[in-house]
Amino acid sequence: MITLTAGINNRISEDDKFSAHVYMSMLSFSSADWGDICEESAVTNSIALESLNNGLGGTVLAVYGKGENKIWIIMNEERSTVMFPSEY
Repeated sequence: MITLTAGINNRISEDDKFSAHVYMSMLSFSSADWGDICEESAVTNSIALESLNNGLGGTVLAVYGKGENKIWIIMNEERSTVMFPSEY
């Protein structure tokens, strides 16, 4: 399940360019491209993804964009959520 926060949903409905950014970020996320994170966090995400795939739980965090276009995608065993960092 993919969840969009209210802030993301509102911005998508008002801004086609931002909507494309979210879409492309989700495509990157689905390919295990974690965006703008350090190497150590990328390794941690890969381990967490394997754990999630094996039904053992975990959390994956990806970061895409800068400034007002910066979004996070957080995945756990229940859902993937697209949000602004300020909505965490």
